[in-house]
Amino acid sequence: MNKFSTPDPNREFDEKIRQARRDYPQPEYLDFCYLAAREVQELREMVEKSASETELDHFIRGEPNLLSSLLHFASTGHHGGKAYPQQVIRPSVRGEIKGQIPDYLVSGESSEGTSWWVLELKGPKEKIFVKTADGLKLGDTANKGLLQIHKYVEFCKEHHASLRDTLGLKDFSTPNGILIIGREAELLDPERRTLKKALGGPLTPIRIRTWDSLLRSLEHKLAFIGQREIDPLRGPQLEDWASDSPNEKSLR
Repeated sequence: MNKFSTPDPNREFDEKIRQARRDYPQPEYLDFCYLAAREVQELREMVEKSASETELDHFIRGEPNLLSSLLHFASTGHHGGKAYPQQVIRPSVRGEIKGQIPDYLVSGESSEGTSWWVLELKGPKEKIFVKTADGLKLGDTANKGLLQIHKYVEFCKEHHASLRDTLGLKDFSTPNGILIIGREAELLDPERRTLKKALGGPLTPIRIRTWDSLLRSLEHKLAFIGQREIDPLRGPQLEDWASDSPNEKSLR
């Protein structure tokens, strides 16, 4: 904003709410019906500019409802869900045990009960795969993210009963995982697309999704509630959905 521009009171108010959410993190209800086109557009602009993992995480902590699309990925949340930022699932012990703090725990409610997911965010400029003389392999950041989630899931599997008490989550159970990383353009290569589906597709316990996939899902939901004319899920896409059809089963 330059010295001649007029302050926007609505935007200033929104930013105060965002900062309050960052300063005082707490469980947030996820409901795509309350998505705003403005916040989705801001996220898209950040992704297009290859914002860092830290910058994107900072923005999403102020607008946690952007994570409502994770329920779409997981084919759950028909009855709502919640996002729990920075939950300490394993406290650190100085010099002996490193703590475990996922970016988010996410719950989804459906007629089948409550399901749980561990979410890790990595930057849009990171690569899922890199090419070597021996062929494709996971990029270092993608590999680190998958290992982090695997450790979180295994710890939760072993201690989920005690975590219900320590975290105050009465329905907590062993979670699956979601890693958001990179851009969809990487998947123009059929070999990469096939390998991603095998390592992090709909039938795997830890799913790999790109930032484009998250944005497409959010823009689809804007179309569903009448804030966007064109539904992006009706066009071509390079990533497989869990059980998706143009009719969007997860919105029933």
